[in-house]
This record gives sequence, C-alpha cells and structure tokens, in this order.
Amino acid sequence: MPFHANLGSSLAFYSSAKNAKVKQTVMGAFMSQLFGVSEPVLFGLHLRYNLKPLYIMLFSSGLGAAILSIFRIQSNSYGLAVVPSYLMYIYNSYQLLVYFAVSVITVVVCYTLTKLLAIPDEILVEDE
Repeated sequence: MPFHANLGSSLAFYSSAKNAKVKQTVMGAFMSQLFGVSEPVLFGLHLRYNLKPLYIMLFSSGLGAAILSIFRIQSNSYGLAVVPSYLMYIYNSYQLLVYFAVSVITVVVCYTLTKLLAIPDEILVEDE
C-alpha cells in the first residue's frame, strides 16, 4: 500500500503547486511511482518538505494494509508496484475487487490528508 499512498501524496503536491519547477519534479516522481520506483517521491517530496508528507503516507499505507488484513486479502506473489500490483489478485475476483477498492481509498485518504495538513507554503508561491 505505500506505493498507492505515494500516488496520493504526489497528486496532492501536483494539484497544490504553483511553481512550474515543483510541478515538473512532482510529475516525474508520480510517473516513476506508477511502476514501483518510489525514491523520487521519497527524496523529492517527503524528505524535502518537513517529513509531514512522509508521516501521512505511512499512516495511509498502514490503514490500507489493515483493511486488506481485515478482509483477509492475500496476494499470490510479492513485490509488484502500483500498476502491475493488480496482477497479484486476478485469480480471485473478490480479492481483486477489494484490493482495487482499498487502493483507491488509500490514494484518496493520503491525497486528502496531505492536501489539508502537509502542503508547505513554499510550493504555493508562483513563479517569478
């Protein structure tokens, strides 16, 4: 679930940023995150801006994982990232549906909390 939470965090930064350079950095991080490369989001957003986005991502990710655990969702493999992760659940339609719903919930929760609590003022400044 951290991959999905990182998407929510990236989307919150992208929709809030007024600076073109920040938007470019966030979009690059977002695109790499889709296929499992999380370092650009981690170092380019979370660690760079006060760690609040990192804490929110960890909370959202943990919440999503807890929901999956409650519904007893189990994958048939390990290590696939956001887009390919759905392949781990294609053998059981119930698990695929629940996994999809929880991944959307995780993205929305992380997006909302990041937008409300963790967007730094410095990215809200427009280009000069």
